[in-house]
Amino acid sequence: MFTSNRIPKIALLLLVIAVAYLASLVLIGQERVLDWSLSGDEMYLHEKLFALDVAGGGTATWILGIYRAYQHGSWVWLIACALAWPVAFFYTLAINTDGKP
Repeated sequence: MFTSNRIPKIALLLLVIAVAYLASLVLIGQERVLDWSLSGDEMYLHEKLFALDVAGGGTATWILGIYRAYQHGSWVWLIACALAWPVAFFYTLAINTDGKP
């Protein structure tokens, strides 16, 4: 069904861009991000939409990792991916890269 790694690569890119964006806001000295966090009250609309994109990409990779581990029959990876979303990134990008059982 999902044989490419397009979803985890895009999700990882979005995550890196989000961290770089937050770091750039800290470096230019915006008062609302000096604590390295943005709450919903401090975010502009485009930042809220970007945060939803990042969360959606992480969720899609998490589900894809669980799905691929289930297809492959690897219960250890399935449980690991289900319990920790960074493991799903590692599993989809380094271990099960082709998406085939």
